[in-house]
Amino acid sequence: MPLKLMDVEANYDACRALKGISFEVPEGSIVALLGPNGAGKSTTLRVISGVIRPSAGTIEFDGQRLERSSPEAIVKFGIVHIPEGRRVFPTLTVLENLKMGAYMRRDASGIRDDLEKVYGLFPILKKYAKHHAGSLSGGEQQMLAIGRGLMARPRVLLLDEPSLGLSPKLVTEIFRIVRTINTENKTSILIVEQNARMALGVAHYGYVLQVGKIVISGTARELEEKDAVTSSYMGRVQCNI
Repeated sequence: MPLKLMDVEANYDACRALKGISFEVPEGSIVALLGPNGAGKSTTLRVISGVIRPSAGTIEFDGQRLERSSPEAIVKFGIVHIPEGRRVFPTLTVLENLKMGAYMRRDASGIRDDLEKVYGLFPILKKYAKHHAGSLSGGEQQMLAIGRGLMARPRVLLLDEPSLGLSPKLVTEIFRIVRTINTENKTSILIVEQNARMALGVAHYGYVLQVGKIVISGTARELEEKDAVTSSYMGRVQCNI
């Protein structure tokens, strides 16, 4: 079943960050959430993952209402949030970080299998398994953050600015891996990105946020054709949300 947001409103500090947004992430799809800094993109992910409680509206997934659920409960539903800035545990090893992603699981054999799948996606993580995460490059830490999220065996993956601060070559690689996760694992993905062209290149659907409202929506191809229109919204900022 899809992840659905209906008329969701939310506040972030002194800002009214979301003003009644509605959209869905169909099962097995990649959906891009685009817009400038301060449009409400990251707030949307925080609301879905339970970090911020909405002031109005509903969030549904698999027949369950989520808007009053704790972050831990939402992870149990199968929704995993990889926040902006990687946020790995720098003093833990790569392997320990990956195991932290599976901390709510009890299926030891399944965890071992998923660890090998993560290593298959990111061979560099296997090479540096015993290294402290803080010693990795920015791109390697982004791979680790995604790998850690996959260890929770998500049904929906929330990705916040995965290309931020990476070289063009690494950005291309990260988006290739995003597509692979979707096609091979059948994982639904909601990706927040300022790199609209790259995000729409892997997405099936897209939404553009401006000051807490969805102003453009459609298939990824439709939004690519509306590039001039989409670009007109990309530089308008409300507040730091």
